[in-house]
Amino acid sequence: MQNFKRTLFRIVEAHLPRTPLIELYGPRRSGKTTLLRTLPIEGEPRYISLRDPRMGAIAREHPDSFLDLNSPPVFFDDIESCPELLEAILMRIPEDPGPCQYLVAGTTEPVTTHKADSSLRKIFRLFPMSLREIAGYPDSVFYWEQGPHNQSGFLAGLFLWNTFLKNGFPELVAGQDINFKDFYSGYLSDYLKKDVISLRKKAATEPFRDFMILLAERAGEPLNLSDMARQVHTTLHIVKMWLAILERTHQIYILPSFNGRNRSTLIKASKAYYTNTGLLCYLLGLTDPKKISSSFRAPAILETAVINEIVRTKYHRSEDPGISFWRKATGMEVSLVLQDQEELVAIETSTSSKPQSNMSKGIRFFRKEMSIPGIRGYVINPGKSAIPLSEGVEALPMGNM
Repeated sequence: MQNFKRTLFRIVEAHLPRTPLIELYGPRRSGKTTLLRTLPIEGEPRYISLRDPRMGAIAREHPDSFLDLNSPPVFFDDIESCPELLEAILMRIPEDPGPCQYLVAGTTEPVTTHKADSSLRKIFRLFPMSLREIAGYPDSVFYWEQGPHNQSGFLAGLFLWNTFLKNGFPELVAGQDINFKDFYSGYLSDYLKKDVISLRKKAATEPFRDFMILLAERAGEPLNLSDMARQVHTTLHIVKMWLAILERTHQIYILPSFNGRNRSTLIKASKAYYTNTGLLCYLLGLTDPKKISSSFRAPAILETAVINEIVRTKYHRSEDPGISFWRKATGMEVSLVLQDQEELVAIETSTSSKPQSNMSKGIRFFRKEMSIPGIRGYVINPGKSAIPLSEGVEALPMGNM
């Protein structure tokens, strides 16, 4: 398979000389194993998958003896299946910074009781490829940031919607003939069997999948968990547990409401967005890019993709996303507010390749409410040209983002 350049690679590489334990977590098939196995570590770490029934059983029952038999440097994959081993590793890492001895990867970060110093243990998140990684510019900054910026004009129109279906999975981006329906059917089945049931056994007999579909149908809406519990005929407690599982396994990103002025008039409920635009489309019954762009679901899918691009790029730079949405009880809204150093950036999305000035109404209102007229605003769309919409607000093609 083609080895794509990842933004996170150079950051992890820089920690190798002084960090004994490096951990990498993220959704399955995002490239975690490939990234860690290509790191330039002296001694060529032995690779061990804990999904191997024999290896996993020994590691769980005799973690210390297992470590004795597998001296560092060593790479343990699928660590979520053996939290006892991570606990044992944390007890063994030296007290002073030094070269990397242990690499671990998994879809879920195990809960451990031992806490190592942050200078000795670095935890990273890896998602499928961002658009800038797909385009071959992994270090390209956002349009509103200072630094190297590269435009990707081919990420427009139908090709862009097709890219959303591929979701940045390296195997899909590199592949030619893809049956998206079959791929995501298998992906969802693996996720439910290997990730969800390992965290909650009862999920096998619960309408967890129905909840995932309902969550997809409500993408971009403030969460109303009580109503969702009624829709799938379960309790609020169970729905909260399911939401936590989806977040812990990196399948959703919880977007909080903006904490700014006039808080009493703002919607306080959070929103949930899938971190996988391909799975989102599959859950909505959309696997043909031509039908996605004309679907009434297209605005929510594009909004999800924009949030994913920011979340992935930020995590791949080892930064906190630091994003939120702003919505008043009256309905006036800005889809995304993010902090760029000392300034705020307001973002809306539009499926039209030729956005109109009225699409910046929410951003203009937000500026007035915040009493900060200089807030930069963007309406991100699937077009090819950046054009001004109103003072301080641009229509920005997603390929330029």
